[in-house]
Amino acid sequence: MASANSSPVLVLTGVPGAGKSTIAAHLSSLFGYSWLNIDYFRELKLSTDQIAERIRLENQKNPVIFECTGASYDFERILQRLKSLNCATFVVALRISREGAIKRLSQRTNNHQPKSGETWAEVLDWTLMRLSLVPADLDIPVEGELLETTAKRVNRYWEEAGLSSPSKNQIFELTQATSFTQLRKWHICGREFKFKYIENTLPTDELPLAVIIGTSIHQSLSWLFADEARSCSAFLDKFERCIDQPGITVDKSELLKTREMLEKFFDLEYRHSKTKTLRVDGAAELYLGDSFSLKGRYDRLSINPSGELEITEYKLRKPKSNLLPSIPSLIQPAAYAVSVMKEQSVERIFASIYFMEQQEKIRVLLDRDRAHSVLLAVLRWIQLLQSRGFRAQPGPNCSRCAYRSICEFSVASRSDTS
Repeated sequence: MASANSSPVLVLTGVPGAGKSTIAAHLSSLFGYSWLNIDYFRELKLSTDQIAERIRLENQKNPVIFECTGASYDFERILQRLKSLNCATFVVALRISREGAIKRLSQRTNNHQPKSGETWAEVLDWTLMRLSLVPADLDIPVEGELLETTAKRVNRYWEEAGLSSPSKNQIFELTQATSFTQLRKWHICGREFKFKYIENTLPTDELPLAVIIGTSIHQSLSWLFADEARSCSAFLDKFERCIDQPGITVDKSELLKTREMLEKFFDLEYRHSKTKTLRVDGAAELYLGDSFSLKGRYDRLSINPSGELEITEYKLRKPKSNLLPSIPSLIQPAAYAVSVMKEQSVERIFASIYFMEQQEKIRVLLDRDRAHSVLLAVLRWIQLLQSRGFRAQPGPNCSRCAYRSICEFSVASRSDTS
């Protein structure tokens, strides 16, 4: 490990049962790192500034592992305060399924139960929802892996982060305004982002079928919610008209599967919805500084019977847990919700994402304080991308890239031509 003063603080996040304590204890025992736990600071009733100062002072003496779920609403404030103290962080998200975490928790010998009095399932649901707002420098799936093996991987990436901290002239600066589409592209692969937005290279490969279907579904949903008296048959017909484009052939079985999914959505979600649509495909702009903003278009703005607003984004399906790097799923609708909150001058607003294939919704209620946490999370995500630069991230996402045949790093182009 690099000298203590140059080492970023390793921030281990994840749900209970992900292995944070085991990994921190293993690394602390093996290399003598300082291990700080958020629960200890909570017991001392320390403020956000005091927690950050304790971490900074310890990191001056010895590399620090800071263990926390990442789900608390002051998490982003702690990281922001560390940044203001010139104390760098390296956030690692330990990814595990809800079922995997419950299995691990049930195997604990001390039979430890949540202090809140809730069940572990309830705690996990809330934590997973909150973590869908938290960007990470690195995602590591831990399901089915020995925690000692995971600890070695974490330590290797942490060492690399300490040795490769970018200087200011290495950081690519965004100017004026950017969009979530751009940030998502950049997060998945810096090389694809550079092809499209820096070099303005025209796509060389056809879009994957999933992208075409997803675009057609979004167009159909905008049409559906624009008039709350639409019929299911008209909705399905609209989808088929949207996807019927020159040069695009959709497998009949895939088309039938998508139609069945949309029919379920109409029957289970649309027909029984108690919310009233106020706007579809609406513009949102979140100001992040004096001359910089995040722009985008949300799928739907609605109001529930109690008069509360909700921003909803619709996605074709949940991302696969092993498809990395993962993007915090709620960060997009939450940012749009903060923008609408300010525009409408309301004290609170819901942000949600609905996965069509799973018929599943993730939802969070934002008040003014939580809205500020969202703003800090977006800023930290952008700073993470800026420091990463245009580094390629070859992997499963290469098969979905529109530049896969000309990219020198693409694993898809090599496998396709072999």
